[in-house]
Amino acid sequence: MSTVTNSSRARTGEIRRLEQPPYQIIDSVKPFPQNMTTFSRVRWDPTCIGYGESRAKNTAAIIAEGRHGYSRFSFSLEAAAWTVVGAMSEKAYSRDRIGGRRSRVESRYMPEDMEEFTDQVKTAARLYGASVVGVTQLDRRWIYAKADGDLIDIPDDVNTAIIMGVEMDRELIKQSPSPLAGAATGNGYSRMVFATACLAEFLRDLGWQAIG
Repeated sequence: MSTVTNSSRARTGEIRRLEQPPYQIIDSVKPFPQNMTTFSRVRWDPTCIGYGESRAKNTAAIIAEGRHGYSRFSFSLEAAAWTVVGAMSEKAYSRDRIGGRRSRVESRYMPEDMEEFTDQVKTAARLYGASVVGVTQLDRRWIYAKADGDLIDIPDDVNTAIIMGVEMDRELIKQSPSPLAGAATGNGYSRMVFATACLAEFLRDLGWQAIG
């Protein structure tokens, strides 16, 4: 593979294979409904703190108070940081894209050494913006459920998960709950969309199916 090469950053430690997770899973565990996350509930659940509230409608008055971190500059910094999320997240994460990209090479890339291939995938993830990345077997108990209880649709033959973390600006996060912290968050989420979309396309171009 010429597009991604091994580097000193690729091998950060030995691969650990566990027969069982290092924690106990009780029999009653069920996939968590996605509409019950705080981000969703605040939009539909009247019992959720913050339901129906919007800082945007009070922005001018908040700026006029002159508090640190709540300037016009801060609010604009925050708004712009979410640009990629607002414009690209649905496209980047679309299930329709699975297998939808036509690779420039007809055959699927079949690695001879899976450990080396894993390192190459991790190198690609870091190139696209991941701060940390790991590869593990997909456990369907951790897939979000829809409001009706059905799991989010992931094909049965998808059995591997690539987990990426994107670091947010520590100093700005300390300014929470000001829009400066929101700028750090939005920037992190926008970079997550970019990293996820690019890594999924990378795998599809190699002839594998991948969902962001």
